[in-house]
Amino acid sequence: MEFPKKPETYYLVRDEIESLIKEKSIDRERFHEFSKYGWQEIVKKFLSAFIDLEKHKSADLSYCWLHFRDGLRSSEAVLRKNDGYFDEVSKLIPDEDRNKKLFLILSDGWVYEGYAREIFEVLRELFYLEDAYILSPKFDWVICHCDDGKSSVLYKV
Repeated sequence: MEFPKKPETYYLVRDEIESLIKEKSIDRERFHEFSKYGWQEIVKKFLSAFIDLEKHKSADLSYCWLHFRDGLRSSEAVLRKNDGYFDEVSKLIPDEDRNKKLFLILSDGWVYEGYAREIFEVLRELFYLEDAYILSPKFDWVICHCDDGKSSVLYKV
């Protein structure tokens, strides 16, 4: 699987996240960029668990939820109607994973690891946010946020 070439704007969201971590004094034990040497493996596991790789062979993360495999169970969409949107999205996290480290994969290709509270603290502030995927550490569920669709949906294997 080959990862696409990064556009000129690739670092905008990462720089924004790093600024937010500093500005909000977020503990890097609770939220941080995933290993420079391991992030591709996380993306591959995500794609293998949720994407129909026979139909969609690209590792492009933008709109990849359009290529999710058949048979996944999904929640009702949470629509972005007000400032409480990300609070509502956080309620989609299954109870057994609420206090575990999760993965955050951004459509730009950045991978983060952290707890729900810090993930949503950062997401609600991002200007350059597009698609975002919040994943279980077991890769058995994912919350897909589509910024231009102003909605999020939980998918379970």
